[in-house]
Amino acid sequence: MALIAILLSILIERFLGSLEEMRRFNWFDALLAWVRGFSWSDGAGGTAVAVGVPVLAVMLAAHLLNALWWPLAFLFALLVLIYSLGPKDLEAQVEAFLDARERGDDESAWLHARDLLGDAEVTNARELTRAMVEAVLVEANERFLGVFFWFVVLGPAGALLYRLSYQLSCGVDGDSDFAVAARRLHYLLVAGTPHRPLLRAERQLRRRHASLASARDQMAGGGTHHPRRQRFRRVAFPA
Repeated sequence: MALIAILLSILIERFLGSLEEMRRFNWFDALLAWVRGFSWSDGAGGTAVAVGVPVLAVMLAAHLLNALWWPLAFLFALLVLIYSLGPKDLEAQVEAFLDARERGDDESAWLHARDLLGDAEVTNARELTRAMVEAVLVEANERFLGVFFWFVVLGPAGALLYRLSYQLSCGVDGDSDFAVAARRLHYLLVAGTPHRPLLRAERQLRRRHASLASARDQMAGGGTHHPRRQRFRRVAFPA
């Protein structure tokens, strides 16, 4: 059933487009502010309460719905899974970057890349492309693969646990005990995710980057090429 729910979530995400507007976490921000108002919250205890309360609520709701009628529990799990993905549309962000690079609009490309790269420093177009490849692999794990893995392990509660840990780790600054505990929680969840294939793919892309760049002119010299490959070659390996 978990596999069916994952496949359905992918199809819904594909055909309904971006669901970013539905993925609001204002309620979590309010819960976090309430928890942080207590003196004991500055540490692992505050992190456990802030994340644990909604996760336990989802776990209880799923158990009750399954006891009533399993299709309701399945629908509930699917909705929680869809809510936990993203929250932004990774494909749309990458497409916006590629379109800008294809138009030669470097300023727009850098702005779109900043959404994924954050404060990463790049000095030229080739470094920007390499940094974007790495960022897409990391974000794919954060937005989809990590959520899917913990959904398989713990059901809808696991999917929400991963998403809330990510939201929390991104929303805290500094080196307070609470911030350290939040980042540690997300690190532990990421470490438990079998994302090694992504890391291997990243290393392979790095190794092949130089050889592909040097062969760019030969590849463009003749023959018929798939339009997507031509587009990737023009954007990823500019002259």
